[in-house]
Amino acid sequence: MKIKYYGNIWVITFILCFIGNLLYGQNENNNSGIVGFWQGPHPELKHVNFIFHIYESPDRSLIGKGYWVDHGLYHAEFPINRITFKRRDVAVKISDWGCVYKGRLARSNDLIRGGFQCLNEPPDKVIIKRVKKENLYGLFPEHLNSSNDSFTYHYKKPEQIDDDISTSSLVSSSLNPDVVSEIVRKIALGSYGRIHSFLIIKNGQLVCEEYFFGFNRDILHPLESATKSITSLLMGIAFEQNKNANVNDNISQYFPEFTDSLYEENPVMVKHLLTMTSGFLFDENGMLHSPERLSFLLHSKRTASPGEKFIYSAGNTELLGGIIKKLSGKYADEFAREYLFEPLKINNFNWNTYNNNGYPLCGGALWLKPRDMAKIGLLVLNNGKWQGRQIIPESWIEKSTIPHIKTGIGTDSYGYQWWVSDIHSHSESFKLIWANGLGSQFIFIFPELKMVIVTTGGNWVGGNDGRSWDICNLFRDYLHLLVE
Repeated sequence: MKIKYYGNIWVITFILCFIGNLLYGQNENNNSGIVGFWQGPHPELKHVNFIFHIYESPDRSLIGKGYWVDHGLYHAEFPINRITFKRRDVAVKISDWGCVYKGRLARSNDLIRGGFQCLNEPPDKVIIKRVKKENLYGLFPEHLNSSNDSFTYHYKKPEQIDDDISTSSLVSSSLNPDVVSEIVRKIALGSYGRIHSFLIIKNGQLVCEEYFFGFNRDILHPLESATKSITSLLMGIAFEQNKNANVNDNISQYFPEFTDSLYEENPVMVKHLLTMTSGFLFDENGMLHSPERLSFLLHSKRTASPGEKFIYSAGNTELLGGIIKKLSGKYADEFAREYLFEPLKINNFNWNTYNNNGYPLCGGALWLKPRDMAKIGLLVLNNGKWQGRQIIPESWIEKSTIPHIKTGIGTDSYGYQWWVSDIHSHSESFKLIWANGLGSQFIFIFPELKMVIVTTGGNWVGGNDGRSWDICNLFRDYLHLLVE
């Protein structure tokens, strides 16, 4: 009996295992385990990751798209050529890289252990993890459900919150609601590339606030080179606090290690840094990777006489950051927090990327919320005054926002780290002062119209080459119609 009993147990066990393996094999070949978003690290840049978006085609075969994300934000796309998934073994081919990612899906379905096999390179180990779609910003134009040309925009008055910025409806703004609706509709449909936010302040009040691609008012956004204009405001505050300092100072007063005799005869002054006319030929890539950023910049070669030629470079702005430290004893981010951001009730910002020996990257690393960018624009529009308090000297705003030199780019001129242009819309012309950042990070100020427009975007170099400034086209098409 015992032998028969155990024999039956073994038979039953064998049958159950066979059925289990059969079902398990079927489950392993079920695409649901691999469908989704998978994130892995860049081999060198800690703040950059790649995303595999794996999904099923109508015939249920696996296809996908690849994305680069920088600090969690969409940066560019890359093609995925083939995806195979069998018995938890995964293979993702990216021909542009000459690589295939091969790995095995964990039983938890939340990570894949594997690595890249690339031409002429040894295999590596890269673990990729499942990520939620709602945590990926800038990949998909979902917010307004703008999937076709029949999309209609339904205006909603911006919410009044405790951030020292007043809100009102379009009806009381003297702006044409139909024109605003058409602008937002075109943004939602991608006519200007990837725009993440669009805000309008008219007559001191926020009257339009829309977000796209999953963004909202609480998400910090990189300003890129629009950071330079914030640095200019800090320079104005620093000079106000140090009456003996001014834009005609020789930069050697602040950097005594800068002793090249050539510069004694034809000195570089602070105003040359402010207007991008220092004549230096800065190596920006070398600057970013130098252990001593300021010293690296001060040893740059001159390619033109100071004041002679507009040569746009963040190197000028980094030296301004060094001068802020010399004048105030504080690094630019600390100085900004105390004398600019706190008075404007800007309580949340990030200026940590590319920090070098305490110095923040003054030419392009500040992150702000779009509403706070709008405050900066309104501050400049109001000649440096906020809530009845003079934050920036009025004389500095005036000097900063007038043309000092032609840039050679269209009608653009340059002030003190602010761009100054004439915008032509139909038969009318409007003065524009603006902070300009790659990817569509803009603070547009129209003094005659008492209006500020802010945009943020993901039109980086990559999948949207050349689209960074597309949003400027809306002024040509709509500005003359916008104000009733």
